[in-house]
Amino acid sequence: MDHDRNTYIGSSDARDIKTGNWLKVWAEKTGRTPREDLSDNFKVQLGVWTEQFHLNWTFKRLQAESEGIYTMSKDYKGKQHWATYGMCGSHPDAILEEGAGDTTPLEVKHSGGFRFRDAAEAARFYMPQLQHHMMCFGSDNICFSIIRGNEEPERMWVGRSQPYIDDYYTKCQAFWKHIEQDKEPAPFLEHKETPDEIKINDQIPLNGKTRRSIQTDNHASVLIGQFLETKDAVTIHNSAKSQLKAMMADNEAELYCDELVLKRNKAGSILFKVQKKEEQPNV
Repeated sequence: MDHDRNTYIGSSDARDIKTGNWLKVWAEKTGRTPREDLSDNFKVQLGVWTEQFHLNWTFKRLQAESEGIYTMSKDYKGKQHWATYGMCGSHPDAILEEGAGDTTPLEVKHSGGFRFRDAAEAARFYMPQLQHHMMCFGSDNICFSIIRGNEEPERMWVGRSQPYIDDYYTKCQAFWKHIEQDKEPAPFLEHKETPDEIKINDQIPLNGKTRRSIQTDNHASVLIGQFLETKDAVTIHNSAKSQLKAMMADNEAELYCDELVLKRNKAGSILFKVQKKEEQPNV
């Protein structure tokens, strides 16, 4: 496959293809609009300049954790490590090699410190690109690492989702017909994920674990209501408990009143015992 970006769908196009922003990609690939010049964009260039260090750091950590089973391509930009799938091409930031030629893509990102809460949120944002790489390489996983601000890179393994890839590749095929026919796609309309799409996304394993929505679970709704209703009371309760413990001097074994007793056990922990009120005799 020609490595000219206008002759294939690359991973950098994946999010726009997945979300339906086809007109932008079509206009760039057909030369209607020039690609944005990012050479003077500080945030983009910061990511470019830190990429080499990020890859080295990630590989060093992987080697330590995996007892040296991985080797990583010295061709960090992946120009010699192309994988294709139909009209799609992939060249991730680096390739991890394990055993008898098994290859796993490695993708790294550098974002602002407050853009994503954690690596999982970032992985979900970049999911079209990550699944694009796995689709092209036929791999079951991709190693994804992100630097948030100036924090140490957070790394996770993202699993392949065939239902996600099937839907994505169907969109790639439909989009590519606009390229072949030189036919302008419809303008971009914000796409709201369907319940089926949400379920597919939630079932993609991140570090081997999935997630599940309990939005329509009636029992969960009752429990959540109880949790929210009692949350403030629990906070006040814990604060009072801490302050009561602080009232006990080191040389005291017990604090008491008619309603409550605080007693220090042999291990030094302070235990609370609610005093039962004596029932008044019937007159």
